[in-house]
Parts: sequence; C-alpha cells; structure tokens
Amino acid sequence: MINKKILPAEDIAMSGQIRLALGSVALIMFITVGCGVDQHDSDFNPETILPKEIIDLSPVITENLTEQIWGKAALQMLGFRGTTNFVHVGIDTPTYVRNSYIELFNHGGAHLDAPNHMDKDGMSIEGWDLKKLIGPVKILDATSYKENQPIPVEPLIELNLSSRDIFILHVAYTPPGDDKDLPSYPFLSSEAVEYLASIPVKAVATDAFSIESFTGFAERVEVGFTGYESLIPNHHAILTNGIPLFEALENVSELLDKEDVIFLGFPLKIKNGNASPVRAVAFVY
Repeated sequence: MINKKILPAEDIAMSGQIRLALGSVALIMFITVGCGVDQHDSDFNPETILPKEIIDLSPVITENLTEQIWGKAALQMLGFRGTTNFVHVGIDTPTYVRNSYIELFNHGGAHLDAPNHMDKDGMSIEGWDLKKLIGPVKILDATSYKENQPIPVEPLIELNLSSRDIFILHVAYTPPGDDKDLPSYPFLSSEAVEYLASIPVKAVATDAFSIESFTGFAERVEVGFTGYESLIPNHHAILTNGIPLFEALENVSELLDKEDVIFLGFPLKIKNGNASPVRAVAFVY
C-alpha cells in the first residue's frame, strides 16, 4: 500500500498559489530573457508590414452560389447538386446559442483544388504547403479575348514570371445567362499552361469558372475522349506538377492598377479533401 500525505485545505491552497507564482515568474523570464528581446527595445514595427489595402477575392457562400457560378446545364451534365444546405440548431434557454451544420459544394465559389480532385492517388487538400499559398501577384488581363478562345503563351512570357510568383488569370467571368448554356470564357492554351508548369510558378489562380475550357471538356467527352490528361489537360499540367490551383475568384479587376500585391488563400484543413473553399485576399502595399 502506498502512503499518501493528506494536506489541510489551507495548505493545498497555499501550495497552489506558490506553484502559480513560480509559473508566472517562469513565463516572464521566458518572454524577457529566453527570447532575448526587450519589447521596448525591439525595432519591430507591425505598421511596416501591414498592407495599405485588403481586397476580398471571395464571394459570399449562399444556398445557391454554386448554381449561380456553374449554371444548371453544367451541373446537370455532371450530375452534381448545386445547393448548399445550412441547418441551424440551438437553444434559447438558459441563454441564446446557435450552431450550424453546413453541407456545401467545395468547388462552388472561390476554392483551392487538391491533386486528388482528379487523381485518386493524389495528395489531399490538407497536404498543401502553406508557403505555396501566399506570394507576390502577377496578373494577365485576358478580357480582350473572346469566350472559348485559347490564350497563347506569348503574353505570359511578357510577364517575366518566376517561381516566387502567383499567376492570376483575369477573364471577368460572367455566369451562364440561360439554363441551357455552359460556362464560357477565354482559357489558357496548352502551351501557356505548360509554360507555367515549366517555371514552375508558385500557384495559379483565376476568376474564371475553371482553369479548363468547360466547352472543350464537353466536346471531348462527346467524341469519346477518356482519362485525366486527355479530358482535363490544364488541371493535369498544373496539379501533377505540385502547383496549387485557385478557381472562381472575384474582384480580380480591382488588382489591375495595383502594384506590390500579395495574394493569400488558405483552405480548410479537411482530411482527404479534394478541394476547399478559401477566403482569398489580396494585400496591397
């Protein structure tokens, strides 16, 4: 049998106060001595790293956001449901509390794709290195190109892209206006995408419905093409080279006249997720 000494209540309280005091002293010593920095003597000034402006690049997630962006024809073609379900639960007594269960389509609205979106053996969303999801921006304004027109590689070469850059394709996407229409917008040619992958850029983003030509995808399906590389070549070139892919951003036009812009888009850390909504933002300095 193990003998235990039982202390009076006041001794226990005093012991707890001593431990708390010693813990406080240790914490103060760690901050002031262990870190080796006196807060008042530090040259660090948060104002020097805070942006002058923050531009929100993500739409509000609503019940019908996916259908607004995709259109009914694209959803029906692939057999996807375009609604987000919000189930609010809670109590009113002894105090007001509300929580929610949310069932949403993770490719509707601003989102980040994971390699396993198209490759069953690919990495899932929680595997992205966060350092790849933040970086300086270089934008290609492709609004002069017609819908369903491929964008050649030459204007990308003129941007002088490097491996530190996040490339954003701006097309000013307009969702389908008719229930029978498929999403349409100018898209990157295979030469342009291969060029991005060869650098490789840090990440690729677009305000288009997809980095892929959805009309081209539908046409290839119609003639019997199969497989990842044949049906979805732009995704294949980007994701298989370990490049993060952001799609369906908004407000990208607000960046066109800006200099010194940093993009940031972090996903939810979802186990085995094939994509995640992001709150994508641009920091303007």
